[in-house]
Amino acid sequence: MPLSSLQHDRDLEGYSSLHRSSHANLPRPSFLATTTRLRTKILHRPPSWNLVTNEILSESWQPGGHIHAFADDFVFVISESTGEKLKSTAHKALAIFKRWKDKCKHSVSIEKSCDILISNRVSGPSIKWVDKVIKRTTSLKYLYVTIDKKLNWADHLCNLKTKITHLHQNIRKIAGTNWGLNKAYRRRLYITVAERIVLQGEAAWAYPLSARQERQLNSHQRKFLLNISRAYSTNHTAALQVIGGLLPLH
Repeated sequence: MPLSSLQHDRDLEGYSSLHRSSHANLPRPSFLATTTRLRTKILHRPPSWNLVTNEILSESWQPGGHIHAFADDFVFVISESTGEKLKSTAHKALAIFKRWKDKCKHSVSIEKSCDILISNRVSGPSIKWVDKVIKRTTSLKYLYVTIDKKLNWADHLCNLKTKITHLHQNIRKIAGTNWGLNKAYRRRLYITVAERIVLQGEAAWAYPLSARQERQLNSHQRKFLLNISRAYSTNHTAALQVIGGLLPLH
């Protein structure tokens, strides 16, 4: 079973279910997402890398523990009702991973590894890799999606704003200061480049969106709409979408 598109879809489904659980009218358990990055001396991974990785993915994990992988990045998602159970399940999962790592003669980059606690608790248990504490962070990026501890995707949209601003500037350099291409080409540039970057990983973060987040997405889209339509900046965003024949991003 290849890890490429199939594992990518599985990871996004996991993010989506994690997102939905935060909006349920039930007591929220503690989630701990730990990312571990393998560091190997092999500059180019062999064709059998997928088979080697599938070995750890097919291990028997406890009910509260799950593992996901993409290339040399591994994510452990641990769900338990108490801090002690969370710590115990996480350490058991990491112990299984360590046995596999030692067997395959890989090394782990502890400097690039981190964990994020998604819980109503002020603080959570410290998770260790061997004798080193894995650093705790308020957000982590995995598969182009930035996950924050509140699961409101604020950090993701903030990073998206910076990325879209730079993209818009670069496209303007290619197409000319006033986008000196006809409307069809300007529209195609937006659809094939900008829109796909904005909506990358939308299965994880786009549902449901708050009114404020919808306004943020409209703001990201607006600068492209103005260039495509060449309309005045006083026009409403909805009118620009109609003129350009484009749907809103939300």
